[in-house]
Amino acid sequence: MSEYRRVSRADKHTKRRKNKRNLLFFTGLAVFFVIILFALIAFGNKDKETVTENNQEEANQKALDKNEEENTNEQENTETDNNTDTSDDETSEEANEIEDAEEVVVQQVDSTDPNVIEAYTGNWAPIGTVQQGTHTTNYNEGSDDRKEIKSAVSEVTGISDAEMIEHWVGNGGEQKVISTVSNKDASEFYHVYLSWIDVEGWQVTKVERIKEFQKKTGSD
Repeated sequence: MSEYRRVSRADKHTKRRKNKRNLLFFTGLAVFFVIILFALIAFGNKDKETVTENNQEEANQKALDKNEEENTNEQENTETDNNTDTSDDETSEEANEIEDAEEVVVQQVDSTDPNVIEAYTGNWAPIGTVQQGTHTTNYNEGSDDRKEIKSAVSEVTGISDAEMIEHWVGNGGEQKVISTVSNKDASEFYHVYLSWIDVEGWQVTKVERIKEFQKKTGSD
């Protein structure tokens, strides 16, 4: 009987030790899993914070890039506007200069010549010239004088070089000429009076629209 009690106590003691070991094991295992769980949560939060920081940095960079782009576009637009304004000013000035250069005041004058239909004077500009130095009028056909005289006559009569017939080009006085021309179908005749301006070329001083060709000289 006492032997049975000893065995029973030994079994109980062994069982308690085994239960204690199991409790310690499962407790340790539970602690391990809790640690793992906290570690996973911590890393997850850290990853979220990293992603959030990255997203914020990316958003900030995009905002900076957008601001720089807007500033660049604004600067380019300002430069374009300034260039446009400058271009418009230059165009306006050029247009005014051209308008001033082309503004010719023509005034009708009386004539006692029965062959003259109408006569008028104007502030026409000299035609320009390629000639230099002391000028002596060359009346030969094809000379610089004849070419420049024809161009000046064409401008004031409206008859093109191709349609113009030069009936006579002669002396109209000191450094002056008179050109009598018509169009090809002889429906319009003109006496054109020109004076030589040094460096600037021939300048028309008076135009007469006439009924028919009639040779005219400076003494007429």
